[in-house]
Amino acid sequence: MPERRHRARLAAVLVATAILGALAMGPLSAQTDTTQPPGTEAPATTAPPSTEAPATTAPPGTVAPADSTDEIDVGTLMLLIVVGLAIAAIIGAVVAGRGKHDQTGVSATATAKRDLLANVRWLHDQLSIYLMSGPGPQSSVQWQADRYRVQTMAATAEGYASGEAGGAWHRLSVAIADVVAALDSATALRADPNADPAAVSHAIGVVNQNRALLMQSAEVAGRTIA
Repeated sequence: MPERRHRARLAAVLVATAILGALAMGPLSAQTDTTQPPGTEAPATTAPPSTEAPATTAPPGTVAPADSTDEIDVGTLMLLIVVGLAIAAIIGAVVAGRGKHDQTGVSATATAKRDLLANVRWLHDQLSIYLMSGPGPQSSVQWQADRYRVQTMAATAEGYASGEAGGAWHRLSVAIADVVAALDSATALRADPNADPAAVSHAIGVVNQNRALLMQSAEVAGRTIA
C-alpha cells in the first residue's frame, strides 16, 4: 500500500508538470505572435498642419529601441522560475506527506500496543480476581461472557511477535493463553457444588501463578514500546 501511494503521488507530480508547462506555452505564443491579419491595419491619420511637431533626429551613437524580444526573454525566464517553484512545492508536499504517513503508522501501532497492555492489566487486576472470589455459578457465567475477549488479546499479542522485539510479545501471548486455561478449570470447579474443595483450592492457586507470570510478561513487552 505505501508503494502504491508513492507511485500515485509521482504520477500527480508528472501531471501537474505537464499542465504547468502547457500554461507556460500559452502566454509565450501570445507574446510572440504580433503580426496583424491582412486588412486590419489601423487607418492612417494626419495631424492638422498647425499642430505638427517639429522633426527631430536622434543624436549620433544612439540606437533605436529594441522590439519585444527582450521582454519575451524576461517573460520566458519568469515563467520557467514559476514552473520550477511549483514543481518543487509539489515534490516537497509528496515527501512530507509520505513521512507524515509513516510517522502516523508507527504512532498508531504504539497506541494499539498500549491498549493491549491496559486490557492485560484489567484481566489481572479485575476480571481474574472477581472470577476467583465471586459466587461460583455467577463467576462461570461471567467467564463465558469475557473469555472471547481474553482470547482475542492473546491473538493480538501474537500478531506483534513478527515485528520488533517479537519475542517479548510472543511470551505475553503465551502467558495470556495460560491464564485462559487456568480460568477454564477454576471456574468450572467453582461452579460445581460437588467439586472437591482441595481441587478447587489448587485450581485457584494455578490461576494466581499464571497471573503473576502474565504481569511479568506484560512489563517486559511494555518496555519495547517506543
